[in-house]
Amino acid sequence: MLNDLKAQLGQSITTVRRLLDRPVAGSSRLPADAARTQAREERRRRTKLMRRELYTLLEQHPESRTLMRHLDVVERTLRTEGLSAVEALPPPVLAKALAQLERLVWDWSPAGLADLRSRLAILVKAQRPAAPTDAAAPAQAAAAT
Repeated sequence: MLNDLKAQLGQSITTVRRLLDRPVAGSSRLPADAARTQAREERRRRTKLMRRELYTLLEQHPESRTLMRHLDVVERTLRTEGLSAVEALPPPVLAKALAQLERLVWDWSPAGLADLRSRLAILVKAQRPAAPTDAAAPAQAAAAT
């Protein structure tokens, strides 16, 4: 019985020693860090694609930079400061740039231009003030009766 106890303790100590000698595989935050890094790289790739395709579009029509100043501002800001700086531009500039982009582009198959268009549309819609028709609706209904 004493030998059985020694054998049992010996196996337990050996198991604990093996557990402590194993290298640490990494923390549980590693997948979250990897996902965050992957998302950051995807955003950089998409921003680079937007910048390149918008630059190419404006270079195809040299006079478009002077005629479409708001779109040129968006392109230069995207090229020099990045997408976050474009998102910080004033809403009227973004709205006019979106309108100019939609007038200039007929084929939305380039992914960078389509992504830029959707981002600008979202920014314009999000920064648009509340519609005044909500406040005018009761007054119009009262005037109609």
